[in-house]
Amino acid sequence: MRKLIILFMFALLIVGIIGVYASSSDGEAFKTSSCIRGCTEYKKINQKECNDNYQTTLKNCGADYKICLKQTRDLKNCLKTFNECKKNSTVIKKNCTNSFTGEFFNCKNICLNPHFKCSKEGESIPVILNPPECCEGLSLIPPRESDVIGINGICTAKCGNGICDITESSYNCQIDCNLSKKPTCYACGTICTTDPDKICPMAMDGSFLPVNFKCKIINGNCTKVLKNDNYCDKDSDCSTFFSNCGCNNYCKNKNFIPVIDCARACKIEDMNKSIDSCKCENNLCEGYKKDIV
Repeated sequence: MRKLIILFMFALLIVGIIGVYASSSDGEAFKTSSCIRGCTEYKKINQKECNDNYQTTLKNCGADYKICLKQTRDLKNCLKTFNECKKNSTVIKKNCTNSFTGEFFNCKNICLNPHFKCSKEGESIPVILNPPECCEGLSLIPPRESDVIGINGICTAKCGNGICDITESSYNCQIDCNLSKKPTCYACGTICTTDPDKICPMAMDGSFLPVNFKCKIINGNCTKVLKNDNYCDKDSDCSTFFSNCGCNNYCKNKNFIPVIDCARACKIEDMNKSIDSCKCENNLCEGYKKDIV
């Protein structure tokens, strides 16, 4: 009898566990179902908004057509403008709808997998079980180098924009980083380089530090070409500079910063400030008087 009671209690325990598990599974299923319904409603509401905006835009196109016809009586031109307006409205509606459709699928993925996370611009996809996907609008390109291990690639929308981005190389995005392209030779601190990944010293505002030289490709090499103090490319490169040493106004390139300009005091009778401003002529900053320009 005692054994029967024990077996009965054990059976009740098993049934209870199964019931709790089933209840938990039903609860998770209900949450997932509710989440997906919410995503669907979100898409419907916003697609309706897209359509309402489209209808309003079409009405405006029609109103503009009537005004055009009334004012110009040029049926051909007014009709052409109306058709262009209608075409643009259709494109806007399509982009609007596609946007919310994409968001719906992202929302749905999160519902089905609470740990779902898409990789954003410039982020890599690791080599793991059930890896994340690239976010909407991004494509997966290979790693920067062929010998990189541990990642499947990089999510980006920049490959093909004509700029060799920091995540791109001639290996994973030849269209932007084709080595046959003419390299850009630029100033980086006190040197000239063609390396797009070179880390250069920057000013506090994020701009490049001013230099008194120019970088050019000479015989295939990125070469530093020294400028004199008056070197310029445009008028805005030039500015007046009063020299205590010469007691006079001179034109200097705005990047020229004198450390010490003669420790002397100019007498008033020795000062000559006849240069009012400067302009760039033949890559040199030349002084001129404003009243004769």
